[in-house]
Amino acid sequence: MRIAYLAPANSVHSHRWIRWFATNGHGIKWISAHPLVGEPLPGVSLTILPQGRRTPLRMLQWLRGVRRELRAAAPDCVHVHSLGTYALLALAVPAGIPIVATPWGSDLITDLATPWRRAIVRRAVQRARLYTCDAEHMRPRLVALGADRAKVHLVNFGIEADRYAAAAERRRARPARRVGSHEPLRVVSLRNLDPVYDHPTLLRAVSRLHGDDVPVLVKLYGHGPELPRLQSLAADLGVTALVEFCGRYSQATLPDMLERMDVYVSTSTSDAGLAASTAEAMAAGLPVVVSESGDNRSWIAHGINGRLFAVGDDQALARELAGMARDAAASQRLGDAGRETILARNDYATEMRKMEALYESALT
Repeated sequence: MRIAYLAPANSVHSHRWIRWFATNGHGIKWISAHPLVGEPLPGVSLTILPQGRRTPLRMLQWLRGVRRELRAAAPDCVHVHSLGTYALLALAVPAGIPIVATPWGSDLITDLATPWRRAIVRRAVQRARLYTCDAEHMRPRLVALGADRAKVHLVNFGIEADRYAAAAERRRARPARRVGSHEPLRVVSLRNLDPVYDHPTLLRAVSRLHGDDVPVLVKLYGHGPELPRLQSLAADLGVTALVEFCGRYSQATLPDMLERMDVYVSTSTSDAGLAASTAEAMAAGLPVVVSESGDNRSWIAHGINGRLFAVGDDQALARELAGMARDAAASQRLGDAGRETILARNDYATEMRKMEALYESALT
């Protein structure tokens, strides 16, 4: 099958999805409005659209470029990944080529404030023949924009759980953090430094823990526009020495990074399905504490395979982290159960084979 993707080349989600189909015998054309981050994928023809300020003239260049590239590639279908910028590019798909549309979350939850943006997304949705999403609550949002409910399918992005098996085993074998010691609780966040991920709630929770004499050390990975504000807030709260801003991280070294931590935290105010970074932490056997946003309640049973707290509630987050600091053995049981959840419900190859069958259905 020849599949064209309109998807950001700076996202690991695009890379992982496209890599599976490229390595399983499909011909791939990839068009991105974002620059490539990471290594090119073997066997994939990638076109990066002209970069620079997004003026009306630049948008017109993009549309012409997409139409030209798709006519040359003659794909059997076009998969639009994320319905922000890429809903606009979908307008250039030549008539007669089936479109598959996959929102990623904020593109439908928070990014439809302006009438013109909503009109573009609605047009892309109405043009599509098939839809996938990774959260049940995204289904009615697609239907409200014109999707046929019967053609909306749940497909998770999936995690290559085998990559994290060794890290999970080593975590299980290492000595537990000693209760009452001065050894800090090592907390990691992998969400980008954007407002939607609400890192101030984590910093305020750290301040509470510090005030209660609970030793803690936080590593904030990722990048984004919130960095200066978060650094300033950490200073105002007196926790600069307890928080390390680590920047981008490598997927290649992620299993080892997660192995060295005690707990993963996500304070996001908006998620579609289970965030990939949360799933990766669970696959590594790392206990997770996540906000009750999106579909997290359908993945995390509080006290069974992780812990939940109300969005924006730094007091509740601090309470959950303090509990983990007090009982390392119970925390490890949460981590073990979390990995079992990923193995049972979020396997990468299983989800991509499901998508392969859906592509076939879109062409009939």
